[in-house]
Amino acid sequence: MNRVILCGHLGKDPKVGEKNGRAYVLFSLATNEVWFDESGAKHERTDWHWVTCFNGQAKGAQKLQKGDRVLIEGKLRTSRREKEGVEYDAVQVLAEKIDFMKLKSREDIEPEPSELGDDDDVPF
Repeated sequence: MNRVILCGHLGKDPKVGEKNGRAYVLFSLATNEVWFDESGAKHERTDWHWVTCFNGQAKGAQKLQKGDRVLIEGKLRTSRREKEGVEYDAVQVLAEKIDFMKLKSREDIEPEPSELGDDDDVPF
């Protein structure tokens, strides 16, 4: 089973595009973890995740902005990339469902969530 659920804030405005006739939206999502050690000291950690959504999900997600809080359900997708001659594996979340929890400073926007279709290959 390949399933992931994340709740966090967008790190910057999403990148909106189209490739091979399919609309997509790509954005970074920050998730935070807080814990206390044995001595009671507080620790915090922020992890960054790349999230991609397509078609119907992309239509709603393009309204998002930096700072918006969302709940993402989807699956992990790993791809081999190259940068400056060095190959590496990139892991991203392929969003199948997005819940818009808090849209920062925009109470008038009510995006409609939609399900991702069967054609979920990452086009890049």
